Amino acid sequence: MPKPFSASAIFNPIFPKSITLFLSLTPKSFLGFLPFLSLMALREVLRQQLSELISSMEQEGFVDFHFNIAHTVKKVDGPLAFIELVTTFRSDSQSTLRTLTQALDQPIINFNEMEQHCLKIKGSTSCLGIYRMALASGDLRQAICNSSKEECFLALNRMKHEFLILQEKFDLICQLERRIYSAEPGEV
Repeated sequence: MPKPFSASAIFNPIFPKSITLFLSLTPKSFLGFLPFLSLMALREVLRQQLSELISSMEQEGFVDFHFNIAHTVKKVDGPLAFIELVTTFRSDSQSTLRTLTQALDQPIINFNEMEQHCLKIKGSTSCLGIYRMALASGDLRQAICNSSKEECFLALNRMKHEFLILQEKFDLICQLERRIYSAEPGEV
């Protein structure tokens, strides 16, 4: 009869809850769990990368604590809910930025209409904790209140710049979220 593994042979601090499950496994039966352990390790590494990416975005001032709150929506609405939220935000923001750009290209600028679009994007960035873009939209609103085409142009370009930087970071977040989801038990 094969001997079970000892606790020291299989202890891994990343998986403390999993240890007791494997204490009674024989060497032969343990090999059947290696793919499962690999998935557990992969998920943990991906979650750590995601956490570090979001932390770096906070440290750089791109997002604030509201972003972490929005990120937890996946715990309630499903593992892909945050990806859907980000995708909707990106689509709506692109459309609003395009509309604001077109409004500035008009010979006579409708500042009231621009303000409505600006408030829409400011609201969504504030709710999602997209801090630097929310600040830029605040600057745009001030420029709109001043009825200054030049200030609006500068503020809108800043918003576009912040949005482009966010696009890259959102791509990474969504890629990590999808990889974590694909490594979930029952999803592979």
